[in-house]
Amino acid sequence: MQPYGPPPSPYYPLPAYYPPPGSYPPYGFPYPVGPPPRIPRPRGVPRRAPFLAGAVGHFIGAGASIAFGLLMIFGFRFDSGGPVIFNIVGAVGGVILAAALDVQLAGFHGMWRNYGSLAGAAAVAYGFAALTIFEIASLLAPLAVEVRCDWGWCFTAVASWGWALVFAAYAMLGAMFIVQGSAFIVNRSFLGNPGGAVASGVLFIIAGSFIASFLFAVYGGFFILAPALIVGGIVLARAPLPLLPQGRPPWGPTAQPPRAPPGPTAPPGAGP
Repeated sequence: MQPYGPPPSPYYPLPAYYPPPGSYPPYGFPYPVGPPPRIPRPRGVPRRAPFLAGAVGHFIGAGASIAFGLLMIFGFRFDSGGPVIFNIVGAVGGVILAAALDVQLAGFHGMWRNYGSLAGAAAVAYGFAALTIFEIASLLAPLAVEVRCDWGWCFTAVASWGWALVFAAYAMLGAMFIVQGSAFIVNRSFLGNPGGAVASGVLFIIAGSFIASFLFAVYGGFFILAPALIVGGIVLARAPLPLLPQGRPPWGPTAQPPRAPPGPTAPPGAGP
């Protein structure tokens, strides 16, 4: 028995829900498309030596930062207006810390050489500038200590040019650590330990912010820097070298490819 009314109209499925056979994905949903994965672009033949040298510099710098932080807490600072011995000890500690951090920059040179990271190159270039200013401040700030007498009292104080040099040195040093932390975070996919690279980068940024403020550099900035250097040294010591994809020449992009040997020559008078 047929139901009352006109016959039902034919149902045509929508093509968005019924893709043609062999197509992907099913049910008409678009295929997820994301940015292509980053690939390293070595600046020459990859080498592990910069990573190992940078790791050693990180570990030495961690010990030097703890010692320098203790000197600052107990008043042995190169910008101290106290006895001369306080300034001399603080200046020696600052020079030792700067020397350790100079070696530490080799790890960021490895990021640029092995991965082609511009963040690593920026960390090296800015690091040398900041450490130069810090070393100059360590050596010249004790010379800015002068004796002042007022209302029958004599005391030692740091001249205004010495304070300006010290503030500039700490500001640039803190910014250097912020740049280094950014380099660790940017290259986390290349370093083989993304979690460790991010942790080291965050600690570097926090320590750099404390040191750049100068006040918190005395009370905690260099102690936060120590674990950042330790974690960063471990990451660099275990960082892998990039694997060149198939079809890529084994020489660096800046080197000339080797010339092919000359082929056999045809005898005179021989035709094709």
